[in-house]
Amino acid sequence: MINKDDVPKFVTSLCFSPTGDVITGDSTGAILIWSRDNSSVFCINEDLSLQTRRAHKKTVSALCMLGDGTLLSGGGNEVKAWDSINNYCLVKERVLPESAGHVRSLVPMSAGGLDGSIFVSTTRNKVLEGSLQLKFKVVIQGHVEELWAVESHPLEQTFVSAGHDQTVVKWSALSHAPVWRVNVENPCTSISIDPKGRLIALGTTAGKVVVLNSYNGIQLTTVLVGGAQVNALSFSPDGRRLAVGTFDGVLQIHYLTDEGQRFFDSEVTTLKHNNMFIMHMDWSVDSKFIQACLGDYEVIFCKFGKSVGSDSGQGL
Repeated sequence: MINKDDVPKFVTSLCFSPTGDVITGDSTGAILIWSRDNSSVFCINEDLSLQTRRAHKKTVSALCMLGDGTLLSGGGNEVKAWDSINNYCLVKERVLPESAGHVRSLVPMSAGGLDGSIFVSTTRNKVLEGSLQLKFKVVIQGHVEELWAVESHPLEQTFVSAGHDQTVVKWSALSHAPVWRVNVENPCTSISIDPKGRLIALGTTAGKVVVLNSYNGIQLTTVLVGGAQVNALSFSPDGRRLAVGTFDGVLQIHYLTDEGQRFFDSEVTTLKHNNMFIMHMDWSVDSKFIQACLGDYEVIFCKFGKSVGSDSGQGL
């Protein structure tokens, strides 16, 4: 019998057995087998459910019955196999790496799933393929939370994305596969790659600019530009300066030294027209002027931090 404390709040997954039983997974981590009685009413089969009362430590998010009678279950970062022919005894289990996230769904790779190969989708926006006998490998991955920062590489067929999940990924535009993947300290909100393709500058919600080596993702330096979110970044075409625009309407120009290992402030200009934040920025081709688009869609033109006019939307 189910104790009062073991009553689940939610049934989170469901499938059918080859014999017509209903199998449910719930928020307590239990898997229950429901069999039809003489009155055609489904009741918990205590004998078959004995092995699976404590199937997972976390919510059972996925159930999948394979063609050979093997029940697969996913809960937390665990994938387990149960033999439905032998009273649902546990026959195999695998633990996914924490970086993969928790199991969201399980799907056979082939009809009936007789070979045991499956796809696993996770809470970290990844799809893995493999089986309980073979190692799982990632076949599709992406960002988990909001994605504001994407920039193409000026010299390679690659692009870089950075999101609120604090993950930065360099992707191949040909294979669509990651070249490298790193984590940074804060959520990312903006990005710029220098014209020579060596440096990746990332703006964050914490008012910092993080600079990475574009070839391997190694962090080179961090620059604190203030307390407000960094909304916009732009390297000058000559590669000597980095413009930084923030949520509190501040535009900073930073000079690069030591091959991008060091930055120092050149000029700071406040562009608080109607207290508007900076949304986007870019440079003129001669690296002398900047245009900045504010939150009210006004465009401000600057020469090394000094405003020279505004427009309703005309470019340089």
